[in-house]
Amino acid sequence: MFTVDVVNNPGIASFEISIVYDNSVLEWTKVEKHLTGDYTVEIDEPATYFTDGLNWTEDATILTLTFKVKQDAPIGSTDVSVSYDADAVYDENEENVAFEIEKATLTITHDHDMTHTPAVAATCTTAGNPEYWTCSLCHKNYADEAGATELDSIVIPANPNAHTWDEENPIFFWDWWTVGSDSVGAQVKCTNAEHADACVNETAVVELDDENSVAPTCTTAGKDVYVATIQGPYANGKTDTKIVDLPAIAHADKQSTAAKSATCTEAGNIAYWFCPDCLKYFSDEGCTTEIAQTDTVIAATNHASKQATAAKSATCTEAGNIAYWYCPDCLKYFSDEGCTTEIAQADTVIPATNHASKQATAAKSATC
Repeated sequence: MFTVDVVNNPGIASFEISIVYDNSVLEWTKVEKHLTGDYTVEIDEPATYFTDGLNWTEDATILTLTFKVKQDAPIGSTDVSVSYDADAVYDENEENVAFEIEKATLTITHDHDMTHTPAVAATCTTAGNPEYWTCSLCHKNYADEAGATELDSIVIPANPNAHTWDEENPIFFWDWWTVGSDSVGAQVKCTNAEHADACVNETAVVELDDENSVAPTCTTAGKDVYVATIQGPYANGKTDTKIVDLPAIAHADKQSTAAKSATCTEAGNIAYWFCPDCLKYFSDEGCTTEIAQTDTVIAATNHASKQATAAKSATCTEAGNIAYWYCPDCLKYFSDEGCTTEIAQADTVIPATNHASKQATAAKSATC
């Protein structure tokens, strides 16, 4: 609200004035007049006043003006003033009256209606922006929610070197890795297809995953599971897995045992092969025919071919023998059928008695 005041009035019989203001900022909504007499005033029209030919000499408020600040008015200062045509202001003697005009200055402020925009980093191909707030009333951008710091620009230009690295999908170069090596090369590429050749190299530490690895057996394949973990600034902690297939070991550590004949008192064995990995026995070198351990044993013959000789009494001229058993396999003699008591062959002989019981008769001449 503004007033038009006349101060140090020299005496005015008639005047015509215009209200000067920026209609892009203010909207004139109401006018009130405070003088009596022939007095016309309309919004956005010059105000005209006539007396009855006599001077009006009092200091007074002649108009009260009401303005509305337009919604899209910028924050700042705007002036409201009065202009007049010198020939249209005169006194009762119809002489022109000149006066000085003091303008009024309005400072426009408002409570910001802010909308927040988060920061977006510039990439190698697209511009970004800082974090900022935009007021829907004054349409200005600010670096803070309170609107204390206005931003001249909210654009961060694209930077050809500001790559966005695809940290979620690193590339592991397993093809260049040797089994047993404790590291493997890795690479992180730019996510922008236009810069697909842009990349950074990383190093991944390789460890054997014992929990998920499977040792091969003699008949089934196994696998070694290796896990590579990146230790670097871009894809740190990202992992990848390499599986190395392990063929069945096919009884590689088999041990052969040559055939051994059984004797009368000791067992023998067939030719066989034993695998210490699977703890199995086989009858062939290719380990295709499995047998039990007991199948390898040839039992002792236990003098199976023994020959019995009945006892024979010695005579005066011929030796005799005890009852005995002879084994042609081990060439031994035994005094019992079970062949538990070995004897020498000489022990079987009963010498001839050589007339041991002979009786002597003295000579006696014959008689007639």
